[in-house]
Amino acid sequence: MTVTLPAEDGDWRWWLAIAAALLAVLLVNPVGYIGGGADDWQYLNAARCWRNFGPCLPLDHWQSRWPVIAPLAIVTATFGESRATVEFTPLLASIACLVMVSIIGNRAFGRPIGWIAALLLIVTPVFAIEALEPAVEPVELALILVGVWAAMHCLQGSGAKWAFAAGFCLSLAIQVRETAVVAALLTAAFAARRRRPDAMSLIAGVGGFAIPLIVEFVWMALATGDPLWRLRLAIRHTQLQSSELLGPIDTRHPPFFNRNYIAHWHFVPGVHVHWMIDGLLNLFVNAVAGLSLVLVMILAPVSARRIGHAPTKSALLLWLFALIYCCILIYAFAIDPKPRMFMPALVCSNLALALLTWSLWRLGSRALAGAIWVTVAAIGIVYIYAAAQTGVVDRQAEAWIKAYPNQIESDDETRNMFALVDVARQLVPVGSGRHLLLYEASRPCSEWAGRIPAIRRQLILIHEVQRSRLRGFHAEIGHSLCLFAYRSRSGSSEIGNLLRDRPARAATIAATTRSAGEEQ
Repeated sequence: MTVTLPAEDGDWRWWLAIAAALLAVLLVNPVGYIGGGADDWQYLNAARCWRNFGPCLPLDHWQSRWPVIAPLAIVTATFGESRATVEFTPLLASIACLVMVSIIGNRAFGRPIGWIAALLLIVTPVFAIEALEPAVEPVELALILVGVWAAMHCLQGSGAKWAFAAGFCLSLAIQVRETAVVAALLTAAFAARRRRPDAMSLIAGVGGFAIPLIVEFVWMALATGDPLWRLRLAIRHTQLQSSELLGPIDTRHPPFFNRNYIAHWHFVPGVHVHWMIDGLLNLFVNAVAGLSLVLVMILAPVSARRIGHAPTKSALLLWLFALIYCCILIYAFAIDPKPRMFMPALVCSNLALALLTWSLWRLGSRALAGAIWVTVAAIGIVYIYAAAQTGVVDRQAEAWIKAYPNQIESDDETRNMFALVDVARQLVPVGSGRHLLLYEASRPCSEWAGRIPAIRRQLILIHEVQRSRLRGFHAEIGHSLCLFAYRSRSGSSEIGNLLRDRPARAATIAATTRSAGEEQ
């Protein structure tokens, strides 16, 4: 049940707390653009195409996500390409997410649930780490939340315009990432269950949802002859070699309900029980997703008698929405169960945790509620602190390139890391005959070079810098930037041949480390 709340004098303190918390986590570690093998390089590259040629026909699923690419292209075309301009749009989207979580939570459950949920979301590592990153997650989540907010207005009888806005925003979210269709369907199902829509609202909602899709279908049909071109690109993406997929690529079947994908993702933190539950289990225990999914599951039944039926029921309903969302993505769509793919579910679980903990606080269990908030914040800050130090690595690479002008070559992924570093433009591909190699390794430089005899024979480590302050703290953390010298004149071409297909090589190495006892 939604409620309309008048403004109160103390509201500004909550908004100030949210602003201060967001600023604090960004000061702890403003990750932003990562590059290398991360998706943000793909969006930056697509934005460059849009700047030079106008809207470009997508040739892969990254290039099809125009609600991410178009604002990035506009901002960088206007103000130039830098960390500040590349990170401006995701920052706005992240702020919009926090505002929407606050408004939605307060309307649905009363003050200060929305504000507490927003504070919990800020210290959820995956949200904070991607708050400045030119990626799909902030934009997709912002559009979903605005769509939900508009749907809430529609439920209050505010007219067809809000139904149109809800449909339009949810449709745009699907054009950011196709998995947003799950959030759209869950929102529509919940809204229809709460209040039967009148004819005008239904027509407006369907119309708003259809317009972006019709425009896309017409454009794709005219450009390629296939109105479903973007959808086929998304499905075809599962056939690309990835270091995150430890099993074979399945070219015979689509990814939907496909065990070959569900069972063989590179799970983080790496818990293996049975392929049917590994994906969901690893998502729940991955601290990058925060603690809300697990804490709500434990706290709701334990504290139900003290909290009361209504708050517990609402919290469990939110957690159930999160669980349904996760299960559909993991099992029906066979999505890699990394936290960044499940931001809408994490919003639901943080709202549920906010509802439970505030109920405990209000009823006198302040020590317990406070301990939960402090624990969530402390663990979140540690993981945010431990994420990649992109600024530090940028400055170190710039110093090395200036110290060794026109002497360094590098592979594609490493050069993409420094797409926003001006002096990095003098880097040339591996195999160009220069005598120094700049390389981003997934482990300490000497350890990486020592794993393959041919590489060990040719390289001498000169300099190294860690991308994380806490190496080894987490399975997704620990990359190093390495500067090697070749031992011989033939080293450049020999190493170039070995590094030519980095994703395939990484997938092969990762697959060999899997436990021999894992069920295939």
